[in-house]
Amino acid sequence: MYVHYGSHGTACIDTKTGKVIWRRDDLHCAHLQGPVSSPILYEDLLIVPLEGTDVQFVVALDKKTGDQVWRYDRPRELYEGIKPTYKLKSYYTPIVIKVNGRDQLINSGAMLATGHEPRTGKEIWRVLYRDDNPVSRVVTGHGLMFLNSGGEPGNSHLLAVRQGGTGDITQSHLVWKMEDDVPSEVAPVLVGDLLYLLTDKGLLQCKQATTGETVWSEELEGPFGASLLHANGRIYISNKDGKTTIIKPGRVFKVLAVNQLDAFIGASPAVTGKSILMRSKTHLYRIQNGR
Repeated sequence: MYVHYGSHGTACIDTKTGKVIWRRDDLHCAHLQGPVSSPILYEDLLIVPLEGTDVQFVVALDKKTGDQVWRYDRPRELYEGIKPTYKLKSYYTPIVIKVNGRDQLINSGAMLATGHEPRTGKEIWRVLYRDDNPVSRVVTGHGLMFLNSGGEPGNSHLLAVRQGGTGDITQSHLVWKMEDDVPSEVAPVLVGDLLYLLTDKGLLQCKQATTGETVWSEELEGPFGASLLHANGRIYISNKDGKTTIIKPGRVFKVLAVNQLDAFIGASPAVTGKSILMRSKTHLYRIQNGR
């Protein structure tokens, strides 16, 4: 098992014995609000993002030894003159996708998103946007990358960018752009050719993924922070008051069920087998999925 606490340390643990196999305490950045980004495993690499108010980088570690394999520092010239408050940091989790038959690592941080060769960290492309903190993960499909620039509600925007470019593709590969009612925290989901997005205050939108055209929109009771979850032919939408609304994906808005937990739900849910795992501030819940 691999754990990552930002500047507080990154470690590999034997799950049978609890023994720490290796530990790194030398990967530092100035966390203004605490470490948030998550690492990912890629083949024999543990890829770890660190983005603070002082430095912004991603490092790949040998998952067996913890030794550094490569490090990519985000371009410092883009950050000059930007006030280092909550800006210049990110909450992102990298993803790896296939582009033209080859693996590609995508990082989405303050100021820009970048694509990399996952074995070397070499930058392939970049998309510039703005000086704020992306929260929701990158979603991909239909040859597109859906990049959320992050930021305060009302100032964020979402870009649908065509895959396969090199260099600065900010303008050359932009397919459509969303500037109104853009989610700040909640990551969207793509089901078929429809993209589902939810604002922090509860505006749920269904859009045609390839064009950005709105298919329908509905108001739900908020506030929201957990990402949307698509599993078993349903979309699960949990608000911070513990209410989960379950809808059927499609071109018509249809609620299948509404469930209530007496708990604050801010973390994104996870699926294991036929169960959903949900975490509050004090408890972990395992909920058996129905029919």
